Amino acid sequence: MPTPQDPDALVGRWRKVTDDPCADRYPLQLDVRAGGIYLSEGDPKAFCLWQSGDWELTDEGRLKIQIANDKMVTYRVDLEGDDTEGDTLRVTDEEGCEFQYRKLGG
Repeated sequence: MPTPQDPDALVGRWRKVTDDPCADRYPLQLDVRAGGIYLSEGDPKAFCLWQSGDWELTDEGRLKIQIANDKMVTYRVDLEGDDTEGDTLRVTDEEGCEFQYRKLGG
């Protein structure tokens, strides 16, 4: 099972599977790349907090990601593997909003 302490486990394309309104400011899809860069796709009519930038995992297994104003913000993350539906990344922001992404393509 992948762990949030393994940066390679986060590399790939992810699609948001959460409908909670608190997660509206996060992108619909993430492209997390090796080397600490990410790109996102969201609703072009809405503000997206994660647009593109740097990312890293801390020693505590937390995700540190560059947001729209270039600030690096730390999020709690949990990564779960599932043989039938693929990997799920659960993210909790500093306001307690919890949202999930499912890894695409395997």
